[in-house]
Amino acid sequence: MHLTRIEDYSLIFLGELAKKWKNGLVSVSQVSNKYHISPIFLNKIVRELVRGGFLKSKEGKGGGYALSKDPKKINLKEVLEFLEGQLHINACTSGCDKAMFCGYQKVWEKLNMRFQRELEKITLKEFGDL
Repeated sequence: MHLTRIEDYSLIFLGELAKKWKNGLVSVSQVSNKYHISPIFLNKIVRELVRGGFLKSKEGKGGGYALSKDPKKINLKEVLEFLEGQLHINACTSGCDKAMFCGYQKVWEKLNMRFQRELEKITLKEFGDL
């Protein structure tokens, strides 16, 4: 699996919010300046995260974004699945047409399950503390 820029920047933004949990709001400009991300692109990503229920927003002066729930209760798997859909480490785990004669599909499926379990274990709290 390869993270897209949208997924990468989403996790960065959510990680920054996890660091500030219950200690104020974070603006798009703060994160875009810190990580050199286009604010226009980051705004599109943030709107999607609001739509997904991960963020709440406050408009106006002193406004910004905060996580909609405790970062200990949001894991990386649920964020990535919201952004991408079902997660697959490769084509073999998403309906490979070679499954009838390839002996590696079971190995890939095992790895895919382990990968997903690991993503479930990592919360935004943990991610933000890195």
